[in-house]
Amino acid sequence: NWRSQFRNLSEMEDGDIVMIIDGVLQEGTCFIGANPGHGKTLVALAIAKAITLGEALFGIPEYTVNKPRNVIYLIPESGDRAFRKRGEAFKLPQDDRFIARTISSGGPLSLSDPSLMEAVHQLQPVVILDTASRFLKSADENSSAQNRMLVNDVIALRAAGAVSVIILHHAK
Repeated sequence: NWRSQFRNLSEMEDGDIVMIIDGVLQEGTCFIGANPGHGKTLVALAIAKAITLGEALFGIPEYTVNKPRNVIYLIPESGDRAFRKRGEAFKLPQDDRFIARTISSGGPLSLSDPSLMEAVHQLQPVVILDTASRFLKSADENSSAQNRMLVNDVIALRAAGAVSVIILHHAK
């Protein structure tokens, strides 16, 4: 029955747009792009801290977090020691509100991996992918056909329960 696959406007959820960080981040998908070494990870860690602790981003009152949330941070290009030092410097929580996977746990985890999907389902987190090129299934990070697979994986994360997916991208 094709009708079961669609909804008219009166059947859709109603209400305000859910803001994760007022004035900065709403539910959905967000890209942060910059050249390599220009602070994407530092900005993402600041965002993760604000979200997990329920603090205003950068201490700016207009960037309030009204509802603290869990964060899953995937960073396959960093090892545990280096990432832990950064996390401690940012005073990220050392409990399960903030969990991460680095190269120390093995190669990049597929975004469709059942353990990731179950974690997303249970935690309803913000997921941070650092960086997009590590999750692409192609050699060309600017190929629209190849990027479609990443988009499908991000949509699957959202459908599994991720409130927001933040993707860091090396801009040219």
